[in-house]
Amino acid sequence: DEAYAALDTWQPFALEPVEFELAAADFAKELTARLATRATLNAQSAGSLSANITAAGLLDSAGRLRAMSKDAQAPIERLTLAAGVNNLSTALVAPFASASGLPIDLQRDIGDTANLSLNAALTPPDSAPGAKNALAGNASLRVESRNLAADAALVLKDSVLTTTDRGVHLSLASAGPLAAQIITPAPTASAPAAAPPIQL
Repeated sequence: DEAYAALDTWQPFALEPVEFELAAADFAKELTARLATRATLNAQSAGSLSANITAAGLLDSAGRLRAMSKDAQAPIERLTLAAGVNNLSTALVAPFASASGLPIDLQRDIGDTANLSLNAALTPPDSAPGAKNALAGNASLRVESRNLAADAALVLKDSVLTTTDRGVHLSLASAGPLAAQIITPAPTASAPAAAPPIQL
């Protein structure tokens, strides 16, 4: 199957050791975790990952872990996350996009690299004393590349992730090649297909 042939074109991939740092001036207040790593594809930079996570209120008033307490509403009082992937090589996921059968060429339609960022702030929802709840809150996701800009405002509630009224915003600097791939019929032996002019 030609769709899966791309999966045979593997290139050497390497992930550098993950740098991990844990800091807490006062464990009863805040605990911060930071991690970072880089990837290479065929000995070339394929992107870097970084994440900062802060958890507040891990301990209850008695100094015990909230996660182990029967009376705690949630395992922590607040969780914030700021994560990003910079200069992610689209060549990393191109074989999977080809195998999916979707009419998309990541390097052409997205760009050679892309930047992704995720930010979230979660807290226990307001509820009756003693009620057990998962964390809830807001998050934002953004993707940027040479040809693509997308962002989504998200809400986590009752362990379900949804978009806000803003929905998802997506813009392409040039959508012609992708649109041509979608609407152009497959070529036949008697009548080779040609992409019609497209105005966007």
